[in-house]
Amino acid sequence: MLRGVRYRAEITVRGQTPGMRSEIYDIAIRAGFADRAADVAVALTELVANAQEHGDPPFLVEAWWDGRLVIEVSNRGTALNGDTLWRTEPPRADEVRGRGLWIVRHLVDLVDVRTVGERTMVHVELSPEPHIGA
Repeated sequence: MLRGVRYRAEITVRGQTPGMRSEIYDIAIRAGFADRAADVAVALTELVANAQEHGDPPFLVEAWWDGRLVIEVSNRGTALNGDTLWRTEPPRADEVRGRGLWIVRHLVDLVDVRTVGERTMVHVELSPEPHIGA
């Protein structure tokens, strides 16, 4: 396992994801989460898609391993829908939106969403000892 690995990417144009999915997948494997690396890659994809759909650039992606695997995705903007943010039931089949964070919450151990000033940040973690009820 590795410690102190850091990854940082800044996306300045909507639709860009410059190799970050494979980078995060590789970090997950090297950090000892090989059995969950695909889940981490899907969670990252959902977080970046949400940021690009609901926020404005620059979109920042940071990841590190310090005993936990941590990923943070942030964007400029503060538009959050509180009704779907922490939903406990899966989205209905006829709903167009509302799946991203619901999926992420089922793939990682901890999810925290914060808005500070002009930026919204989603912080997710995988832990060797998973939390109950992300």
